[in-house]
Amino acid sequence: TYSWLGIVPGNFGVLTATFGLIVLAISAAVSGLGAVAYRIGGRHRMPAGLLVGSAVFMLLANPFSGVGDAPENIPGAWGTVGQWLPTGAGGTLLRAVSYFSGSRSGGCWAVLSIWAVTGLALTVVSGIRSNRGIREGQRVLTGPTDQKAVSTRYRFTPDRAHALGDPATAMRQELS
Repeated sequence: TYSWLGIVPGNFGVLTATFGLIVLAISAAVSGLGAVAYRIGGRHRMPAGLLVGSAVFMLLANPFSGVGDAPENIPGAWGTVGQWLPTGAGGTLLRAVSYFSGSRSGGCWAVLSIWAVTGLALTVVSGIRSNRGIREGQRVLTGPTDQKAVSTRYRFTPDRAHALGDPATAMRQELS
């Protein structure tokens, strides 16, 4: 066995995959919440989504994760709830991979994968839904030069975009 920076014993490849999946699961979930908040409320609501995601992981997931101690020592069902969150599953997975050769780590891999896939899906779907652009014939106008062309042709001004909130929505209304 090797160790990662002399701190965590175990196979370097498996430890790297473990750390990568933990970081991906947490960051994708926070990004997904930010993207959904942006999609629902516009750019002014996106920081709220990022704040909620960060608060959930810092204030809820960390205490209930059981990383500093065994999840069984956390009172009531909170230890189980902590294992459903990425920090708890990540800590248990790291412990299983490092000291127990990955024994009984399938559930942790699944929890982290579900969080990562869900967060990435929310981010991608919110991005696709909010960046449709304006269709003019067969061409989709999304870039800055295309927006400039649309604004001159249809007398679209930044004041109208600001008054309506979202520039893409304002341009769609101008075209219809």
